[in-house]
Amino acid sequence: MREFKVKFLKGQGVLGKLLNGYGTIAVSDDEVVLTRSGTSNVLWKTPPVIVTVNPNQIANVVENKELRCLQFSEYPAGKFSGQPDNVFLFKLDFDCEKAQLLELLPKQTSDEVTLETEFMDKLKQLTPYSFFTILIVALCVLVYIAMGVLEGFETCVEPNGIALLRFGADYGPLVAAGEWYRIITCAFVHIGLVHILFNMVILWQIGNFVERLYGNLLFLVVYLGSAAAGSLMSLTASPTIISAGASGAIFGLYGALLAYMVRRHGTIPLHMVSGIRNGAIAFIVFNLMYGMQPGIDNWCHVGGLLGGFFLGVIVAPPFESEERTRQCVIMSILGAAIVAAGSYSCLSSNPTKLDQKDIGNILTEFGIYYNYGNSALHIKKNVNTAANYYKRAVKFDNPVAIYNLGILYRDGDGVENDDAKAFELFKQAADLGDSDAQSEYGRMLYFEKENKKEGVEWLKKASENGSQTARFFLACIYYEGDENVEQNQEFALSELNALADSGFQPAIDLLKKLEEGVETSDSVGEPAQEDDSVPVDNAEPEEN
Repeated sequence: MREFKVKFLKGQGVLGKLLNGYGTIAVSDDEVVLTRSGTSNVLWKTPPVIVTVNPNQIANVVENKELRCLQFSEYPAGKFSGQPDNVFLFKLDFDCEKAQLLELLPKQTSDEVTLETEFMDKLKQLTPYSFFTILIVALCVLVYIAMGVLEGFETCVEPNGIALLRFGADYGPLVAAGEWYRIITCAFVHIGLVHILFNMVILWQIGNFVERLYGNLLFLVVYLGSAAAGSLMSLTASPTIISAGASGAIFGLYGALLAYMVRRHGTIPLHMVSGIRNGAIAFIVFNLMYGMQPGIDNWCHVGGLLGGFFLGVIVAPPFESEERTRQCVIMSILGAAIVAAGSYSCLSSNPTKLDQKDIGNILTEFGIYYNYGNSALHIKKNVNTAANYYKRAVKFDNPVAIYNLGILYRDGDGVENDDAKAFELFKQAADLGDSDAQSEYGRMLYFEKENKKEGVEWLKKASENGSQTARFFLACIYYEGDENVEQNQEFALSELNALADSGFQPAIDLLKKLEEGVETSDSVGEPAQEDDSVPVDNAEPEEN
């Protein structure tokens, strides 16, 4: 008889639970004796516990990787199926002793373990490598690292909304404005270290199994389709939040797993189905309940789950068929077509239901952020990006964006200098009622286009609408006078003094020149801009 020192862990069954602590395992041809050593101290004394097991009743001697120990099951005599009487868990100090003990213990397995082993071996033959799971995890980690490097280390802990958007997070107004790619890219962006760690651990666990079950290509279709479905559900229910994370797609994988068991009933061994189904349902219920708290985009979870289940029912491939590979390709094409058509149909109908004016306002806000920079939002000045946002806001007839884009064309800042285009944009914004655009359009008519009468009319309209710039130009015109405007220097000076008292710098500079007797007529028609700003409501990012 060979004896080994072990540490018993709490197992299953009456005897399995009783053996808990240090002891020994002695193995012979006729019996296996498990002894938990007795203990004693000042207060009490615990006698040793001895359990003798017939080797003919031992099965499933394996290494439990989760608990880092060995285990075996004890079955009733002559029956290696169903629930075992006891499961014993134990650790050894040395790997060499572990190998020796494994060699001495019986090699038989229960019917369930035999079926499970055969199923998993077959699964690995059909799909040897789950490389898309590895690739997706790697991409998520790389995006997270890149965000920290490019946006600052603090974004690794608590990213701001702008950083998330720059890396592809989902946001209703931007999707409605044409950035449809965000319904997929948001699944690779994460909000903080805990968020990405939790998602990647779950994705690694479920992804490897589902990818082998569906095949590599179909897995990718299901994953991306689930991500899109989750994003679309989120856009419909909560269009103004910033959403990011892989959990919508992960929910889709659980949905696809349940769908496979429905569509291909009998493929997975029955005892495995019970455990997989219960585990999947537990994950779904717990995380949906957990997702009800603020800061978590639960609608994305629901959408991903439904999308994954729907796709799984349609494309779940056969397991034993000799044509599995060909059918996987066909089903992948079908699945991709369904995802593309469904996404296009939803996005074309504007699932956010946001008003066109609101979309234009938000695009304009982003344009202003990049036009002038915003340290509070960690945005550096980038006029090229600002011009792109303005151009998109122009499609929504936003007068501020149209005017600001006209300024960029006029000055050749971020875009090629084009006075004709600028003039056209100023006219468009002026017609929409923007006072700054009315002022600049009037200035260009009066001083550059030699259309003094219409120029004065637009300047008066802009002045009535509160434009200090227009009021300034009118004062200059009244000071000089022309064939359309009678000279009135007293009125002009009173206007200039009122503007100067309000802090309007061009009026202050002009009055100074007039006091010094400096000729001013050459510079009067130069543009005098006011700072443009739009109040911003910052969207709070939510995890999915």
